[in-house]
Amino acid sequence: MSAVAVLLLALSFLPSDAKSFPWTPSNPGWENRMERRLKQIRQIEDSQWRWDAYMGIMTSGVYVSNFTENGFEVVEGPKDLYKEIYDSLHKGFSRAGREGKVDQIFCDEDPKFIHTGLNRKALMELLPLHEEWSGVKLNPAISYGLRLYMNNSFLTMHTDRLDTHVISSIFHIDRDQQEPWPLVIEDTQGRVHEVALEPGQLLFYESAKLLHGRPKRFNGKWYTSLFTHYYPVGWEKTTQDVIGMMPSEWQDEPEDNGEPRLTIVGTGLLEHCKSHWCDLDGGKEAPEVYDESVERQLKVQLEAATKSRRSGRKSIRKDDL
Repeated sequence: MSAVAVLLLALSFLPSDAKSFPWTPSNPGWENRMERRLKQIRQIEDSQWRWDAYMGIMTSGVYVSNFTENGFEVVEGPKDLYKEIYDSLHKGFSRAGREGKVDQIFCDEDPKFIHTGLNRKALMELLPLHEEWSGVKLNPAISYGLRLYMNNSFLTMHTDRLDTHVISSIFHIDRDQQEPWPLVIEDTQGRVHEVALEPGQLLFYESAKLLHGRPKRFNGKWYTSLFTHYYPVGWEKTTQDVIGMMPSEWQDEPEDNGEPRLTIVGTGLLEHCKSHWCDLDGGKEAPEVYDESVERQLKVQLEAATKSRRSGRKSIRKDDL
């Protein structure tokens, strides 16, 4: 029996009035985190955003299994590889180009990008480290960098590609300032962490499983890391499988249950708080300090998406069924 069939069977045995799913892993912290997010999703008024949010939680909360106890770990990266990338970074500033618009990045100035020529080397050299950490044999997917985030940028909370970005790492190379710009990540126990990486440190994480981002604004001139992604040998999980698991409740009328509001940005999430993620601000919604410039950008995005749908150029899932 396929993994999807097993999950569908588990869903079929839930009581008809149940408002939960067979969360993976099955522990109180993760289950509570998923149940709270489900309440947030049920508040979303825009049906397209609600569909996207259900796709996200069914993927990371139910469909994708975890490989490690907590889902992430910080270690010291290989020193020789780090020095080689570091030197290439600083030699490449004069030829840095603009990366262009990235949906999950909010910024006053688009990120810059420096091609070091070391991505393939890093991908293969880091492969055994990822295999040792995850406990599974892996296929290399891509090593990506170096992206330079610019001042006042922030990155929405999101998960990575289901097909290829399963076991991943962030190799922090350098930044221009001393003030930390933490990665925010939810672990498989439902806990939220702020991880301030030092140059040379490597963060392993289960990137298709765990919500992660940098929702606080960056205070500095530039910040850069190398992103490396792998997927397990024999991995056959697809977004189409998740569509087959989608519960009909995504079509229900929205309900106001008092949870902090979620805003959907492509595959990313924001909450209406100063840090764009309420766990970092005491867990309470705070619209009075929410960044209105973000809302203006989102309105432009929503109008463009609506126009695209009306013209038939859909990039989204629910209307394609």
